[in-house]
Amino acid sequence: MIPFVFDRLVLAKTLRAVRRFSGLKQAELAERLHKRPRSYQHFEGGNHKVLDVAALYEVARATGADPYGILLATLASRPEIAVRFADNKLVSAFVIAFVAFNDAVGDEAANLSAAEIVAAFHGAFKQLAHQAGRPYPEG
Repeated sequence: MIPFVFDRLVLAKTLRAVRRFSGLKQAELAERLHKRPRSYQHFEGGNHKVLDVAALYEVARATGADPYGILLATLASRPEIAVRFADNKLVSAFVIAFVAFNDAVGDEAANLSAAEIVAAFHGAFKQLAHQAGRPYPEG
């Protein structure tokens, strides 16, 4: 099971990874965010008590990263997710597809079992893994 909790140190690692991936120094990103360098250093250093989603969107915009990727990476305690999908915006693409599914299926989605949902996701991710040239674990 993946833990979905806010950990400010995971957020700090995620923000640092995204900034480095974009090739920016802290001062350069601070300037893009219209913040003082020291303020951004505190933010990236994990010196915050709550998850500021609006700030994550601003960092994503300034670095070209996927905002949903940053959020998922933080909540799943997997900073590498934000970097792996920064360019192709896979997590945002998932959210777009999910919203379309919600609109199409509506309340009937509640009739789907967890096993059916997991199997459908495994099928989709297996296909993506194949397109990426990598095997996908069975089961």
